[in-house]
Amino acid sequence: MKLKDCFALRADIDSLKGLTVGSKNVLKLLEKNDLKASFYSAMGWEGDLINVLKHRVLRKKKIALPGKEKLVGLKPDYAELLRMLFKPKAFYLHEKELKKIRNEGHELGVHGFIHVKWNALNDEELRKEFVLMTQAFEKVFNEKPESLSTPFEFNNGTVIELVEKFGFKCRSYVGERIFQPIIKGRQARHVMVPVTINKSKSFQPIIEYYLSKGLGKEKTANKITELIEEKVNEERLASFYIHPEFEAIHALPVLEKVLNNVKELGLRSMTFEEVAEKYRKRE
Repeated sequence: MKLKDCFALRADIDSLKGLTVGSKNVLKLLEKNDLKASFYSAMGWEGDLINVLKHRVLRKKKIALPGKEKLVGLKPDYAELLRMLFKPKAFYLHEKELKKIRNEGHELGVHGFIHVKWNALNDEELRKEFVLMTQAFEKVFNEKPESLSTPFEFNNGTVIELVEKFGFKCRSYVGERIFQPIIKGRQARHVMVPVTINKSKSFQPIIEYYLSKGLGKEKTANKITELIEEKVNEERLASFYIHPEFEAIHALPVLEKVLNNVKELGLRSMTFEEVAEKYRKRE
């Protein structure tokens, strides 16, 4: 399906700081530039003790932060890490922040229940995650979620079947095509909507990717703008994704410049659900 002059932004909320601080910054930039976005939030918390230690504490990031010319270590927020480890708080209890996203006209979908557990879930654990994240969403909004992005782009046959079983209309993934998957010989109801601006062998957000290569903030923003224009010229969806706890806090000037450029290009801002609905009607 061709999409003329269409842009979509996905924001995966992986941490409580991303929800309470980063998302507010994203919302301000979106309002300033009259753009929409699709937010996908974990509904439970960051993870259990072992996985938080493994993926949040022991993993070191090297990044070219805005204003710095060389790669530097991104220092851990130790207070936040201690909270994750010993005093986790469920994201769905932050109703004010979650409702603010929808009240300002943006899409809000789900992004797992316990986020970092999605590195390797068996079928039974997957079913439990789907139950918990949909129930938590219903507690806040009194309705079922309709859109999903899976943590770490986790995917297998069970995920595809559960997306369909739980009635999701849209699933965001890193790729190129907009399509409806085939499940046991039948076309699924849900639509797969891609994040098209990515590195084919990396699920790392594109801003974080280029900064980690030492490109610098100005060149990173310009490079991403070029990639957006390439997709637009091909009449394909131009979309990328961010983590509010990084791009909207540590790399805010880069995100701001890219969104300013999107506005100047005059692109039509769409949510991932809107793209899915447009595809469904056309098919």
